[in-house]
Amino acid sequence: MTGPEDETQRASIDLTKVLNSHGFGFQYAVLRRVEELNKEQRKAAWDLGGTEFPVVAKDETTHIDFVLLRQHLQINATTHLVAECKRVNPTFSRWCFVRTPYSATEGFTVFEQIRCDPPNKIIRNAFSIQGAREPYQLGLELKGQPRSDGGSSGRGAINDAVAQVLRGTSGLINHVLGLRDGGKITKRVEEPTAFRFIPVIFTTAKLWVSNADLRKVDLQTGDLDSADCTKADWIWFNYNRSPKLRHDLEWTHSDDLRKDLELEFTRSIAIVSTAGVDSFLSMGHRFF
Repeated sequence: MTGPEDETQRASIDLTKVLNSHGFGFQYAVLRRVEELNKEQRKAAWDLGGTEFPVVAKDETTHIDFVLLRQHLQINATTHLVAECKRVNPTFSRWCFVRTPYSATEGFTVFEQIRCDPPNKIIRNAFSIQGAREPYQLGLELKGQPRSDGGSSGRGAINDAVAQVLRGTSGLINHVLGLRDGGKITKRVEEPTAFRFIPVIFTTAKLWVSNADLRKVDLQTGDLDSADCTKADWIWFNYNRSPKLRHDLEWTHSDDLRKDLELEFTRSIAIVSTAGVDSFLSMGHRFF
């Protein structure tokens, strides 16, 4: 016979398992670390804009885990850090990244930057940076435990997290600019103002990177001789988003396909392991 104390204990155990399996607390653990860096160590300069922030992009509603803000008073600009937190399945707990050749934005990170001039003129461009950490373009998930056959791989969790954070970023752009009725801008500004948007995925996965040269794959077999890996605390990941993940601002077309990739499709996402939270959030103002 089960007594009240047994039922309470069982409920507590089950709730703990559900909270852990869904990763509900992970985003708040990251936010706690942001707060510690801000208040105790003075290493970061991020203000919390909100948690579970609801946005809409291409008629799809999503909730951003949290938004951090950084103000740049000298140039009257605000950087929005759009965060997706991913507690990974231990089965695929290693995320490995490789650079691909012939990329239109090889060596560059690319973000959304929007400038508003009174009363409602919008100047939108892709904000590109060539920094110390060159981006990767291919991400694969490997099993957490080594296997004799090398282990199977997948891309589901990485792709899902990337799609989620890019959709959230586009939805936040729609919200910040007050986009309505198919792209009509309702926001009014009194002086020139700039907005930058940086998508970031915080994850419990262990991050690995490889400098394998995919151009050296054997043409006859399609095999690569080796792909040596090293650990990474955080990386930039370039992803060519689909139009469904884009915001509602007017489309920019050109006669140059490579230019279209940079202006409209390629966007960089920071992927940050638990070991890299401090390093990423403590980057200087010059980058952001």
